[in-house]
Amino acid sequence: MSRQSFAEFITAVAADPELLARYDRYSLAQLTFHAKNAGYEFGPADIEAVVGALEITTILEKDRQDVDGNAALWREMWGVRHLDYLASRVRTRFTDEEFRALVGGLEETAA
Repeated sequence: MSRQSFAEFITAVAADPELLARYDRYSLAQLTFHAKNAGYEFGPADIEAVVGALEITTILEKDRQDVDGNAALWREMWGVRHLDYLASRVRTRFTDEEFRALVGGLEETAA
């Protein structure tokens, strides 16, 4: 399983509204199953690591806020399906270079 593979997946769905619409309706188990059939190899732990790092980095570095119940990012997820929130409201806040560096650091700590 790979955090890098999930990073590639979230980048792909962020760039393709049709792909996002296809995967956004799936449960976690369905998402990982169908993504695997499409060539992505990641599991729930990989998703958790990447999403956690994205959210924390967004709050602390992008928004310069405290990680608490008042962080503006949390309001971004209300009324939006989780994958859409990640692809449209979190991933897009990072340049490709920033995103690669963040995920690369996660891969190093997992090894």
